[in-house]
Amino acid sequence: NDETAVIPAIEFDPRVPIEAYRTTSMRSLVMVPIGSPEPIAALGAYWCTSVIPDDMTVYRLEMLARQAGAALASLHPRAQARRPDAVPPSDREAGRPT
Repeated sequence: NDETAVIPAIEFDPRVPIEAYRTTSMRSLVMVPIGSPEPIAALGAYWCTSVIPDDMTVYRLEMLARQAGAALASLHPRAQARRPDAVPPSDREAGRPT
């Protein structure tokens, strides 16, 4: 999903696979997507009690996820350059055959 999910009661939310949490102490969570426009990961914050996090807490989690997404995006070009079949950017931009 590409939207932040605030879930104050895990056991009553249909989006949560309850079997994954039934044996844990987790009761509330906030899940924030990482990556834009297409999420590639998620940042989860969990509470052992039923909590409705305040707006500032959700905002901070979203900012942390945004920074994580930016960091991951900055790694992508480096990972591409290390691939054996990668074409150097100067060759791609100049339209030279590969």
